[in-house]
Order: sequence, then structure tokens, then C-alpha cells
Amino acid sequence: MTRVLTVFLMAVLAMPAVAQAPAHVPAADVPQIAKDVLECESLSFGACAALSTALASRDDVAKALAAQFKGATPREAGKIALALSLLDARTEVDAMEAAAVSMPADPSAADVRAAQARLGDARAAPALAAMLESTDVRSQILAAGALGLLRYKAAVPALRKLLNSGTPRVQAATAHALGMIGSSEAEADLLAVAAAPRTLAMVRAQALDALASLQSETAVPLATMLVDATPREVARAALRVLAAAPLQWADNAALAGLETPGARAEAAQALVALKMTTAGLHVLETAVRDDIEPDERIALHLAITALKPPGAAPTLLKRLQKLPLASEPDEAVRILRLLPTLGDKTIVPDLVPLLRLDSKFLVNHVVFALENLTGMHYGSDEKPWREYAGLDQKDSAKKPAKPQ
Repeated sequence: MTRVLTVFLMAVLAMPAVAQAPAHVPAADVPQIAKDVLECESLSFGACAALSTALASRDDVAKALAAQFKGATPREAGKIALALSLLDARTEVDAMEAAAVSMPADPSAADVRAAQARLGDARAAPALAAMLESTDVRSQILAAGALGLLRYKAAVPALRKLLNSGTPRVQAATAHALGMIGSSEAEADLLAVAAAPRTLAMVRAQALDALASLQSETAVPLATMLVDATPREVARAALRVLAAAPLQWADNAALAGLETPGARAEAAQALVALKMTTAGLHVLETAVRDDIEPDERIALHLAITALKPPGAAPTLLKRLQKLPLASEPDEAVRILRLLPTLGDKTIVPDLVPLLRLDSKFLVNHVVFALENLTGMHYGSDEKPWREYAGLDQKDSAKKPAKPQ
């Protein structure tokens, strides 16, 4: 199992509850929808259209799915349980419990128990803890993630044991679980794994993230040495430690993270957590570079609003004026939305001409910036904004006086 699959399994376990759809499917269609769900090769909302259809009559479809436990093979039961968890079918946890009890020795029981955990059913915890002793790696990974979701502290000793003796995939899963449970008992074990020279990157990153969840100050020295580590997942996790346990002497390491491609977003968050206002200009300079990834730039913008470096508003507006607004409006919109938080009214005269943009969508955001900066409400009418900014007076002053 690759790192991607491990993360996928964790994402399935931690997937947020689905919203209840307003429409209702006729009862005659419910059995067919349940059948269609189970015929999907991959159970996810992106890959199984029947799951989205089921939302319109979730409770009825859930009952129809739960009825399929009777006579199902262990593998089929695992798929039914996963479907129920994706539909947030908390009404069917008793059926899931009965199905799991009937198949305790089968590896697919881990799927059912993990689905129970996803729905918050603590009855699954003892069985999941027992699965940590399994020789089946997939069962161990599912059990660890599910126990983390349930915050099952009684599993901490077993998880610590696996952290130190399991395969790398299991180590990564148990580190993640220990972070979710939040037990300080595991801090030393997590730090040892994170610092060990032969620890694989996926395990080191998960251990660092768990230490960040524990707000571990003892992990900060190690984290400062890893802010430019490769693979970048380790650098990002190290910077999350600095953000979670902001010790002032670590500020230079966080600042160095701004020069680490792929980790600048986490560096910006760490600088904000450290309240390092002196780094504001560095954040601003980085935010207006051309070689910054979109997710990094978003985080840098947020850091600018927190650190408020001098000259931020004019610098960002200058950046906006150079952007290809027709093809890439997203960054321009973000800048226009954050300008009011900086409170610099000196940019109003330079904002007003943007009311002439061809895009009504962007003009609406220009209006938002103007109105929230000034407290005035002139909409997209340029004339009163020009009067407010004194632009017509400036234009008149530039004209040469008529000869007498």
C-alpha cells in the first residue's frame, strides 16, 4: 500500500457528514438505488453516481442497504458498511454492529468496524483495538485510523508498540492515530521515530504532524532542522510543529521556510503563530513573486492580513494591475477582498479606475474593496467615487492654465 492509499483510507474514515438532500426519491426506486450503489466498482461520491442519487432519500436507501447484510459475504458486508458510512447512516449502526459480530475472524470485519467508527459508534473500539494485533496490514491500518477517530485512549499502549515495531505503512497510520487521540504518553515515542535517521519520509511526516497535534515543544529543535527537508511533506510537517508550538527562538527557521518551495504556506502560518511582525515584509515580497503556487499564495495573503506589513496595500494593488485579469481572475479577487483588512485608504484613487474593467464579476469585487475601505456606498458608479477620491480635481490641476 502506498502513501497515497494510506492517506485515502484515512480520508474515508474522516470524511465529514454529508448534507441532507431536500428531495425525496419514490419508494419504488429505493431498492434499485441500493443495488446500484453496491454495484459501483469504487465507493466514493466522485466515482459512484448512485451515492449522490441516494442522498435524496438517504434514510430509506440506508435501510435497504442494511437489509443486504443478511446473507452477505464478509467482503460484501464491508462494502455495505462503507456505503452506509459515506451516507452518514447513523440510524443503521445496530445493523453494522450485528454484521461485525457475526464475522469477527474475517479481515473484512475491519471495514465494518472502521465504518462504525466513522459514524461515531464507540462499540467498535474494543474490536478495533484487538485488530492492532492482527497480521493483516490493511486491518491494522484501518483499525489505527478508526481508533484515532474514536479518540480511544485505551488503545494508546498498543499503538505505541506498533509505532516502534510495525511496517512503515502501519507506523504512519499509528502516528496519525496517536496525534488524533492526543495522548502525551506517546510524545517520546513519536519524537524518537521522527528523529531516527532511517525513518521513511511518510512516517517522519506523520510523526511530526502528531507532535504538532500534541503542541510538543520538545519537538521544536528537530523541526527547526527539517524546514527545508525533502521530500517536502517532511518540511511542511516540521513547519506545522513550529506553528503549533511557537517558541520565539525558532523564528529564523520559520523565516527560512519562506525560501522552501512547496512549504511556503506552512512557513507563513508558522510566522503568524510566532507573531513575527518583522517578517511581514518578507512575506509580502514572497507573495508577489511570479513563481508561487496558488495554495502558497493564499496562505501568504492570509499572513499579510495578520502581520500587516507597511506598504502592503499599494504593493498588492500593483501586483493586481499586472495580472491577466481576463484569464486568471482568482488572485485579483483575493487581493480585492483582503485590501479592506489592511485599512489603507491611500489606494482608493488607484482602485477607482478599476471600475471600468470589462468583467462585471471583478467590478463587484472592486466595489466591495472601495465600500469596505471607505464606508461609502456608491456601487459601481464611477463619478461619485472619482469625486470622493479627488481625481477630477487632480486632473484639473494637471491641465495648463488658459492664456489670458
